[in-house]
Amino acid sequence: MLENEIACDVTFLVGADSSARRISAHKYILASRSPVFFAMLFGNLAKDNNETIVVPDISPDAFMAMLR
Repeated sequence: MLENEIACDVTFLVGADSSARRISAHKYILASRSPVFFAMLFGNLAKDNNETIVVPDISPDAFMAMLR
């Protein structure tokens, strides 16, 4: 589901400017596995659903490995 982006409902812009990559994921799965993602997606830190979450301080490959 992650590789095919089936039913993904959140998008991250991951990496530095020149190597940044859009990565889609599933809010429910992220929130159920991490209290940080829960706060970011559903709690006090939650942003508007239409926004892309920028994560500049990690490489896209490392972020994908974390999602897997």
